[in-house]
Amino acid sequence: MFWRVVHLCAIASIVGSAIYAYTIKYETIWHGERLTKIRHQIAKGATRSRR
Repeated sequence: MFWRVVHLCAIASIVGSAIYAYTIKYETIWHGERLTKIRHQIAKGATRSRR
């Protein structure tokens, strides 16, 4: 019975780690897309002000 609990804890920690890693991955992608949009907006504003 003890080893069953140990294995369940190990599996739960592995799943939790995977969830945490994917959260970081998708937050990074989201921030990168947001940064790209802001850079495009800045570039549009810079070309408008040159005219």
